[in-house]
Amino acid sequence: MSRIFSILFLLVIPILAKGGFVKSCGRDFCVDGKKWVPVGFNAYWLGLDEEYRYPSFKRIEEMFEVAKKMSATAIRAHTLGHSSGSKVSLRPWDRNLNNNAWKPLSKKEFWTNRVLIDDFKDYIYKYLNHVNQFTGVAIKNDPALFLIETGNELGNIRNQDNSIPPKSWIQEITDYIRSIDKNHLILDGVDESLGKSDNFHVPNVNVFSRHFYSEDYNALHARAADAANVGKPLIVGEFSMEKEENVKGTFFWSMFGHDDNGNWIRHNDGFSLYYKEDSSYKDLLKLANHARRMQGLSEIS
Repeated sequence: MSRIFSILFLLVIPILAKGGFVKSCGRDFCVDGKKWVPVGFNAYWLGLDEEYRYPSFKRIEEMFEVAKKMSATAIRAHTLGHSSGSKVSLRPWDRNLNNNAWKPLSKKEFWTNRVLIDDFKDYIYKYLNHVNQFTGVAIKNDPALFLIETGNELGNIRNQDNSIPPKSWIQEITDYIRSIDKNHLILDGVDESLGKSDNFHVPNVNVFSRHFYSEDYNALHARAADAANVGKPLIVGEFSMEKEENVKGTFFWSMFGHDDNGNWIRHNDGFSLYYKEDSSYKDLLKLANHARRMQGLSEIS
């Protein structure tokens, strides 16, 4: 059976015949020495949905089946949707702190406050060393994981907060991940601020990423060229755009399926698709053919 990879803090799950870890091969990716192209969709809710509920195995398995049918090779998902703030989150109260523990803190403090940095590293340590109850394999040793992403859109400026991760934070966190996990590729999850913190010269960053919801081809070309100049791949973690030569992977935002009773689960952000609903069919076919072109396969109709 084929295997789908996933992304951490974000996880990216590859869909492959059983094999080894995904590695960087110059500016491309490979598995067991053969070129592999990461292309698929976001199903960020695979660990914890927006209602703070654990999705059933049935819902999770549906997304893997959809990925296979759409010629996808990977799914992008958050570790558990919300890493703190709910009694059902992966880590409900940070080091047993209450629900309001982080609320008074600014975004900037996350990059500079030693207590927060050490706490995040403690979270990383416990997550990567978690042993899967079904396989007996620790996350850090599981080839079912493609990428470890340091976070989602960490460098995006929202709500008048112009704080972005400094190089010192990116380097410390990626060095720490590498000290625990020798197997997986590490992706810099800053998004909009990519390049503003000397990101392309952090040794333990293996992959870069940008998100695009408009046809900002100038930014896409520029960041993809920056990655190419240092001999590393760039993927589009979320997109509504087409292929670019230096982009080595793409993940459409986003895919939803059914609840356990067969009813569609709606996510009305203007970008969600539903396999195989009639209103989504044209876009689904376009995305399936995009995935096939990325892999050098013939298109379908």
